[in-house]
Amino acid sequence: MTFDQTWTNAARLALVCCLLSACGGGGSPQKSGKISPEQRFDIARAAEASGNMVMAKEMYAAAAAETEGDRTMQLRAAQGLARAGAPADGISVLQGVLRRSPGDQDVRRTLGSMQIMNGLPGDAVNTLAQVLKARPEDDTARVNEGVALDMLNRHAEAQQLYREALTRAPGDTEAANDLALSLMLSGQTAAAKVVLAPFRSRGDLPERMRTTMGLVDGAPAEPIPSPASPVVTKPTPPTSLKAPGQPKKPAKVRPTAARGDQTPAR
Repeated sequence: MTFDQTWTNAARLALVCCLLSACGGGGSPQKSGKISPEQRFDIARAAEASGNMVMAKEMYAAAAAETEGDRTMQLRAAQGLARAGAPADGISVLQGVLRRSPGDQDVRRTLGSMQIMNGLPGDAVNTLAQVLKARPEDDTARVNEGVALDMLNRHAEAQQLYREALTRAPGDTEAANDLALSLMLSGQTAAAKVVLAPFRSRGDLPERMRTTMGLVDGAPAEPIPSPASPVVTKPTPPTSLKAPGQPKKPAKVRPTAARGDQTPAR
């Protein structure tokens, strides 16, 4: 972007701010000149469009502070803060909403998503698990919890959640995409290709899934495991010998521990 373009965008934004400061909703003048929360959202959106994230953040934060009792406004402000590069501030706004309305699972689900965005997968897992406990049918929360588990390298648990979502909605591209990524991350490239196979002929695939297909196709093939060799236990030779004519005690053999299934950690 050139200097002239930057200056033009800034001038336009300043003009919007001035107009909104002087005018109320519907164009009626405001005697006080105070900007309403709705006008702050308008300014914030204009700031986002021009790339001025500092002003966008200030406007969303001010709108949040002025609308604590309005759930819808609080959600809008929190999501705006996340878009403006301040997900931690958005998380704080949503936590305030939940303190006032602890049963609001839509807000809790949004909080889980923001915790993922802010690099807090452990918090997100706890948050989204609460949503699923209250609403077991919420596949958006289920897939998002899977993403958080993948971030924690708990791939097997994440894959279980993705498969549950796909059982409920076999054509869910988000669940299939994230399952394939999780399988690839855990070294199961062939299984990832199987998951993606039913979607390859579709012409309406989201770009995200096309990118995943490219990653999976380019991943190295996983090695074919060799057949497991039987475990042979050899008796331990006696450590001491008895005098001639005395029977030898049988050698003690250390029992071999059973080899249980090893579930790969994500």
